Amino acid sequence: MNSIINDPESGSKRSPATRLFLWFLGGVTALYLVVLVYHVAVPRRVSAVESPAFLERCRQICESYGLVPTGRLDDDAREFLEATDQQKLSGDLAHLLEDSSHTVVESMPLSLVGQPAPEFSLLNSDLKRVTLKDLNSTGPVVVVFYYGYFCSHCVAQLFALNDDVGFFEKLGVTVVAISADPPEETSKKYAKYGDFGFPVLSDPENSVAGAYGVWKAATETEPAELQHGTFVIDRLGKVVWAYEGHVPFTDNLSLLKIASTLSGVE
Repeated sequence: MNSIINDPESGSKRSPATRLFLWFLGGVTALYLVVLVYHVAVPRRVSAVESPAFLERCRQICESYGLVPTGRLDDDAREFLEATDQQKLSGDLAHLLEDSSHTVVESMPLSLVGQPAPEFSLLNSDLKRVTLKDLNSTGPVVVVFYYGYFCSHCVAQLFALNDDVGFFEKLGVTVVAISADPPEETSKKYAKYGDFGFPVLSDPENSVAGAYGVWKAATETEPAELQHGTFVIDRLGKVVWAYEGHVPFTDNLSLLKIASTLSGVE
């Protein structure tokens, strides 16, 4: 026969099993309250490029091309490339480079052009550290800054580069993409949509993007500003061509023609 213990607070008699259960329930409730208070006091850090302002910009850019999001980022990225008349390159590399009907896009007169490219050391999706010095040791490098893998036009350039990455490899040119996305987020997108044939690096504070001039942190009077950026770096580590803008640069043939003059590969 179970003993009965008098509970003075409730004025009722509860068995040891009941009291143990209530103590357990009270502990769980207390733990929940601690977690709740923590999340209220220390909310999840949201990247500035995932803010409503940046997401609205992405939406407006896609809308300007008559694009309606489907919820599949890979399909939407392909739709963006098609809408902007960017198609996968095909044929022989030598013939592509000799194509006189194509005019190379000139570099923007950005401050980094003609200057040493800012060094970086960032983690890839496998949590391995990648440096510009190591990438540059084998030849020219194309560095791409994109907003992140959360909107179609933001990641469309990466799909286009992945289509043509074989041509860059034949020239001995390394392509690398950088955003503020954490490595684990990039890995999740890879699991869903497939990975790319070049490293995608995490710049969580946009410090490298800032060094390249495509990121400006928010001030008391101005919101944060991020641009898409593409930079061609020669074998000596100097920036020889640059682009920045709200829309990603997807003319890969221009990049190939520029890189071909730097690589020493015919």
